[in-house]
Amino acid sequence: MRVRVSRAESARSRGACEGRAPVREGVRRMRNGSRRSDGTVLLRNIARLVTLDHGDDAPRCGSAMGDLAVVDRAAVAVRAGRILEYGPERALVRRYRGAAVRDAEQALVLPGLVDPHTHPVFAANRVGDFKRRLAGATYQEIAAAGGGILSSVRAVREASDARLRRTLEAHLLRLGRHGVALAEAKSGYGLSLRDEVRMLEAIGWWNRRRADAAGIWLVPTCLAAHSVPPEYRGRRADYVELVIGSILPAVRRRHLAERADVFCEEGVFSVAESRRILTAARDLGLRLTVHADQLSALGGGALAAELGADSADHLEYADRRTIAALARAGTAAVLLPGSTFFLQMKRWAPARKMIDSGVVVALATDFNPGSSPVASPAACMTLACLHLKMTPEECVTAFTLNAAYALRMQAEFGSIRPGKRAVFSLWRAEEPAEIAYAFGDNLCEGVWWV
Repeated sequence: MRVRVSRAESARSRGACEGRAPVREGVRRMRNGSRRSDGTVLLRNIARLVTLDHGDDAPRCGSAMGDLAVVDRAAVAVRAGRILEYGPERALVRRYRGAAVRDAEQALVLPGLVDPHTHPVFAANRVGDFKRRLAGATYQEIAAAGGGILSSVRAVREASDARLRRTLEAHLLRLGRHGVALAEAKSGYGLSLRDEVRMLEAIGWWNRRRADAAGIWLVPTCLAAHSVPPEYRGRRADYVELVIGSILPAVRRRHLAERADVFCEEGVFSVAESRRILTAARDLGLRLTVHADQLSALGGGALAAELGADSADHLEYADRRTIAALARAGTAAVLLPGSTFFLQMKRWAPARKMIDSGVVVALATDFNPGSSPVASPAACMTLACLHLKMTPEECVTAFTLNAAYALRMQAEFGSIRPGKRAVFSLWRAEEPAEIAYAFGDNLCEGVWWV
């Protein structure tokens, strides 16, 4: 099977389960002259179409996560960038005679993947942290020695705006090559008014100038409460006031972010401090997400549910009460097995308990320079199967419809359904389970925005 998508081309609710530049990597589009007069495009010759269409845009929970709603020998009709209908190829070919045709060449076709937790704006890798970890240092010890998040802060503060944009572009093209069409993008390596704004401005630049051509769109999240910067060492309360009184209001006033995040963890921000920051952000009109219960059972997940956050992320130490609270609130659990694996943690998120309890479970890469330098949703699916005990089909749902819900973008992304954006990922595989099975291989042939 050959799907001609060049990699070298420069190119959320409570009770939920009841810009232009010549950057074209990993994305192909119709050229203006190749459409018929009414603009209809027919994507045909699809071996298997994984729609995740169950008649609405609600996320899937419990046993429903494994139902991918697959159509064999399918076609999809598109007009003006929106899906008109899909179904058996023979019927659609008759109905749309004269439409411009795109040949999927017997690909497995999924919705464009959604990555609901990434940190793609950084200026340098942290391979030094990796070597220290291999020598036995813990996450906390690396941070205390000047590594970890604060080393990324130094690099961002020293980088020019142009360098931040160049590295962001390179990182997003990596994600795009692995089938990602929509990603959340956090700040959090600036930790000052000036540098948090610079990071979010780089994300905004991408959405205005590069996203359409490169085929990957971003949901910007302000993570000014990622750590306490070195100049505020011993004065954490003062930094909390800076975030609440200066950074968040400036970000909101300039429309630089849609959401706010906080690292609620021992040694970082307490539950009380996190509640203050998140409440202030919500009062400004920002939606919420929380880095929660990653290294200890501090209570960040329960706080996310209490505040009606879009999601609580990480959750390796989530307990029964937290899981029940997330299910009641409709707050998605975004699990990040890539970081659990890369940090050599012994405790993995209790995904099966979450799924069986009716929590909306999503997966994300947590792509970042330190704890999860992985840009491959497929690799994270493998880890989720092996360590979180999820099925391959549940993993696909977790990186599509449920991931879109975690960003409250499910009306636009995450499934192939009439009215939604026509964005597809094409795979060199016969069935969805192969995506997780082919560990270390990238079966994605690209992302098509039609």
